[in-house]
Amino acid sequence: IGNELYKSVLNENTLTYETEYGDSRLTVLAGFTMQKNKIESNGARAEGFPNDVVTFNNLSLGSDPSKHLVRSGFNQRTFTSILARINYSYKDKYLLTLVGREDGSSVFETGRKFAFFPSAGAAWRIDQEDFMSNQNTISNFKLRASYGVVGEQGVPTYNSLEKFATYTVFFNNQIQNAVLINSLPSKNLTWEKTALLNFGTEFTLIEGKLQGSIEYYNKESIDLIYDKPLALSTGNESIKTNIGAIKNSGIEFS
Repeated sequence: IGNELYKSVLNENTLTYETEYGDSRLTVLAGFTMQKNKIESNGARAEGFPNDVVTFNNLSLGSDPSKHLVRSGFNQRTFTSILARINYSYKDKYLLTLVGREDGSSVFETGRKFAFFPSAGAAWRIDQEDFMSNQNTISNFKLRASYGVVGEQGVPTYNSLEKFATYTVFFNNQIQNAVLINSLPSKNLTWEKTALLNFGTEFTLIEGKLQGSIEYYNKESIDLIYDKPLALSTGNESIKTNIGAIKNSGIEFS
């Protein structure tokens, strides 16, 4: 018989300010988000029942004490973020977006829980320029560029702490409960970061009969979170660490 209680609390608060002055339009957003996931569990087990009359409603009827088991558990992960975004447009021809966010995760050790992730994007709607008004071949023509960084916190909870596992051992002619270190704490582990640089153009030709885009991208991930093997004499097979990088780049046509 087992029970598990899962609680997820998500709180999001944003404030938006919009204004127009002349040919300019400005939108500013600021916000704070917090998410907490918590799991509580417990259970009991027995074997060797003389009959199944009471099913699992009376585990004490199990006649094999070596198979009796009582368990409980607790797990919690917390994530917070402070964020801001600015959108600026001039004559609907020149567009700019700036974003910044400070993310924090409970899975990292004190002093390394938070990291800052910025991004920026700009676009030029060439089809809105005066020199494009005397033609009907191109109905949409935009140049755009962007750069941004995102983070990955994909490690188990309590990763920065020593974790223990329960065992039963035979000691002094009796079965005893014991705990042993199951995993070593990570040291100086931080967010895995991925930066993406993108240049592109999109266009619509011949009264909308032909649409297309051309893009160049350069994507690089650094501080990769990796299980580094350890010597077996440590009692553990591996430990989480930041090591290595991956880079992808290319051109896309559509």
